Amino acid sequence: MSSRVENSRFRIWQISDTHLYADPCREMYGMNCDASLRQVLSVARSLSEPADLCLLTGDLVHDGSETGYQRLLNYIDGLGVPVYCLPGNHDDVELMRRMLKSERVSCDKHILFRQWLIVLLDTTVTGSEAGHLSEHECRRLELLIQQYNDRHILLALHHPPVSTSMAWMDRDVTLDNPERVHQLVKKYSRIRAVIWGHAHQEYSRIEDGVLWAGCPSTMAQFKPDSVDFTLDSLLPGLRVLDLGDDGGVESSVIRVS
Repeated sequence: MSSRVENSRFRIWQISDTHLYADPCREMYGMNCDASLRQVLSVARSLSEPADLCLLTGDLVHDGSETGYQRLLNYIDGLGVPVYCLPGNHDDVELMRRMLKSERVSCDKHILFRQWLIVLLDTTVTGSEAGHLSEHECRRLELLIQQYNDRHILLALHHPPVSTSMAWMDRDVTLDNPERVHQLVKKYSRIRAVIWGHAHQEYSRIEDGVLWAGCPSTMAQFKPDSVDFTLDSLLPGLRVLDLGDDGGVESSVIRVS
């Protein structure tokens, strides 16, 4: 699904919900999280056009272990592009920010690239799997928008600001104030895309010229339109976004085969 993009553009890989453990042999939902992530990274590297940067949108290390973050750093540092990491509800935020740091990897909260301002919004809530977009984060965003008033804007967060169509998730473990995101998008016309993880499923729609897009997990996928927790048969993947200097956005999901 896409909106307009001119020739002058750059590419982002979005990778989400890697759920690594301290033990590299550990499985979740019958999948080895490390092996599945390596497959997704291999697919990314095989694409005919490389990325200019990579965004990791949360739930990176399921058990919040130092060993897990170190191994993740080794994987993503090898991509050869700048990588920016956003926490999810399973992450140890402080440990993540301390460990995911190298010449190419960081937990910076915003990025300036070409004609774009990319803002990584932290929706984690201590002790909860649900998310909340705090007024502190909203104010930080608005100050950045005012400071960089000539940039197109992409917002990245972990928790979905839309219904996931999964009753069990929407009821208990999603963003508790999605309306705040929609208010900001309506207020600032330069916001051209909103992306997220958490739901372990692909989602994409364009509304009033804004792309709203959820990323599949690098491991198991959750089945949409489900009342109770149900796994999907879809394979792991990543999202590719092409952002134009004119504010246009193109996006697609690539899955392992």
